Amino acid sequence: MPAGEVERYLATLEVGDRHSGLTLAQDRGIVFVAAASPAGPAASSEIEPGDIVSRIDGRSTRETPLWELQNLLAGEPGTELPIELLRRGEPQELTLVLEPFVSPPPAIESVDGATVLSLPEIGPETARAVAEILEGLTEEGVDRLLLDLRGVANGDWEGAYELAGLFVSGHLGELRTRDGVLESFDAEGDPVWTGHLVVLVDRAS
Repeated sequence: MPAGEVERYLATLEVGDRHSGLTLAQDRGIVFVAAASPAGPAASSEIEPGDIVSRIDGRSTRETPLWELQNLLAGEPGTELPIELLRRGEPQELTLVLEPFVSPPPAIESVDGATVLSLPEIGPETARAVAEILEGLTEEGVDRLLLDLRGVANGDWEGAYELAGLFVSGHLGELRTRDGVLESFDAEGDPVWTGHLVVLVDRAS
């Protein structure tokens, strides 16, 4: 990335996917949809995870660095972005209109007799909301849980460690730079959830 673009890209990171609901990834030069928030504009435009993106706003994704594509997706609300993609070999042409949106909170539901806790994203307040849900499940005598993290491609890393501390104790991990450990994360005390746990993940997770 040119040094002159760093400040602009930092602003892009602040916006993240909150204007598009779309997370792109790149593998061997091919750009694809890693995640599309169910509440975001991308999902409203019928963009799906796994779609291969060939052009955004007239720019070839093979010839445009990923950070430039992310800049486009963090554009001003109301911006219209024509998108060309391939879905299971079939070409699609869609228009993504950038608009701010609010992700839904963590939700609990019963699916075929299983208790499923779905997280659309991990933010600074996610752990607190999940802790309240887990305490309620424990009071109800529920001891088996499916934690659904499919499609969770973005989020707050501090919030993610705080969330992990609800389920396990001890050393959780470290944030490292090239020069060494920047911050270490440990969960003190007993976990909030002590029942059986299965975590559902996908490529986005």
